[in-house]
Amino acid sequence: MGLGGHYVGGLNFPTAIVASEDLRYWYKLYLNGSGYSHFVEVAAQGGKLFAAMGSELLVFALEDVEAAFAGEPFLRPYGAHFDRVRGALFLLRRPARSEGQDLPRARGSARALGLRVQSLGAQRVGAEDRA
Repeated sequence: MGLGGHYVGGLNFPTAIVASEDLRYWYKLYLNGSGYSHFVEVAAQGGKLFAAMGSELLVFALEDVEAAFAGEPFLRPYGAHFDRVRGALFLLRRPARSEGQDLPRARGSARALGLRVQSLGAQRVGAEDRA
C-alpha cells in the first residue's frame, strides 16, 4: 500500500507498522513486541496512514513516515555471507568424506567402487591398478 510514493505494510509478529522507499530496506513506524496479532490492517487515505491492530487505531501523517527513514532500517536484505563461507568449507571438506562416513570407511567403500581416496580428493583407477 502506498503513501506519498512510499510503501507501507503491517507485520503480525512482532506487531509492527513498517515503511519502505525501495522495498529492500524497511523502517519501523510502530513496534509492539508483546505477542502475535491476527488483526493488523493498514490503509492510506488523503495523505494519512491508518493502522488498526486489534483494539488500537494509529494515525500517521506523511511527515511521520518520512521521519522514520532517518533512523536505522528495521528489516534489510539478507546477505547470507556466513552461509556462503560455511558452504565453501563444506565443499573443501567433502572429498575426504563419502556420504557422511569417516575417512577409513570411505576408503574401504571407494576401493569397492574402484576409486583411490586421498586427502585431497578421489581419482578413478583402471582395472590394472585394482589388484
